Amino acid sequence: GAIASAVAAGVMFYFTLTAAAAVKRTLKRSKDAINDIPLDKAVQEATVEAKLRRTVYERVTVWHDVPKHMKYILIMAKFSMTLCCYLLFIFNDKCFREYDLMYTIGEHLGGKWINIILPLGRVVLLLFIISYTLLFSFEYWATAKTTAELKSIHEDETKQLLANTEVSNYA
Repeated sequence: GAIASAVAAGVMFYFTLTAAAAVKRTLKRSKDAINDIPLDKAVQEATVEAKLRRTVYERVTVWHDVPKHMKYILIMAKFSMTLCCYLLFIFNDKCFREYDLMYTIGEHLGGKWINIILPLGRVVLLLFIISYTLLFSFEYWATAKTTAELKSIHEDETKQLLANTEVSNYA
């Protein structure tokens, strides 16, 4: 079993390297042909919009510009996740029951899959959920703030275009 798995892993690794080398050779040989392929206008516009969104997101989430309550949320999320990880690594055997591939739920866990989680494991899972919820709330705030900034930017561009159009019509 173990020898067959090791051989299979070695074969898969070899084929992965071979495929990567073939792709690299093809890209080298066909570089000019690939570069001559015209880029789709919608893709270019989406790329520009994604870069703008990323830039605005980075600007909105600069630490000294983030409101104090959002900083508190991030700090608590980090603290919760750090504590969760420490508890898992240090007290792993006190968080979850040992369970092997050949075990059955009926025989080794008393018929309930939830019995794999020990009391400290419930604390760890709760810390993980708290951390994830706090991080999600920060991401939600940051995304909403980014969207508002983008909307403001687009409105300003529209006003600028209208102003330029009006000037050109009167000239």
